[in-house]
Amino acid sequence: MNAHAFTSDVAFTPSVKAIQARKGSRDAYSRVEERGGWRDTITPDLAA
Repeated sequence: MNAHAFTSDVAFTPSVKAIQARKGSRDAYSRVEERGGWRDTITPDLAA
């Protein structure tokens, strides 16, 4: 099992990540993950 849990893992299953790799976008998404990924909380601005 992967030692890291990224918020993007909810949307990007291993199968999706394989397709991203084939089509050339996986590196970019991987960099986002390594920088902390996407926010996973609802901010007051978003809730308004």
